[in-house]
Amino acid sequence: EAKVPIISLPGRVHREEASYQSGIRRLWAQSLLNQSKRTIQPDRLSKDIETMFPEVASAQIELPLLGRVPNVVLTPSIPVLVLVSQKGAFYVASSGKTMARSDALTGNQLGILPTVRDDSSILPEPGKSALPIQQIQTIVSLIKLCQAAHLDIETISLPPLPNEVDLTVKGTTYQVKISLDQDPGQGIGALLALRDKFTADGTQPNSYLDLRVPDKAFYK
Repeated sequence: EAKVPIISLPGRVHREEASYQSGIRRLWAQSLLNQSKRTIQPDRLSKDIETMFPEVASAQIELPLLGRVPNVVLTPSIPVLVLVSQKGAFYVASSGKTMARSDALTGNQLGILPTVRDDSSILPEPGKSALPIQQIQTIVSLIKLCQAAHLDIETISLPPLPNEVDLTVKGTTYQVKISLDQDPGQGIGALLALRDKFTADGTQPNSYLDLRVPDKAFYK
């Protein structure tokens, strides 16, 4: 039976070792090629393990000098956000890939991950893309820019309309609509400028602030 050390660095998520052990045992038994060091295909086995466990960033097969039982060293991935959908809450990687349900994994010094509520009927499936990588990168950049500008984000949601993310800043009552196709720095820059203008004018939108069109703003 293969030994399965788990290298779980801070900020990563993983399953219990017994779950990996059981899954790798099943993969090991599926092919006669795995029964001999001369015929085992480490690259293929690594790929099969990463497919079975989408939260694994890499699976390294270490063949022993003596015996035929390998070590399988697993390095878990780093989630960048939690996507809350109709199917539950899922960790999502920077690639946009759905890693696993959040209640199926254990975090190692994970900290507080951003939570994105999905209202667009995404059906996350572990191992498959939840969102295009460009959209994930835009959302993560928006969150980091808000943190740098000391904007305390209360909610982040994906509405039914495509290519849009809606933010609510704590202390306000309106949604900020930003296009996932635009430069996130431009969107947050416009938000900061308009926030100062609203404060100076003594007015606030009651419903929304729409920044989806570059160099334009609409509010209600």
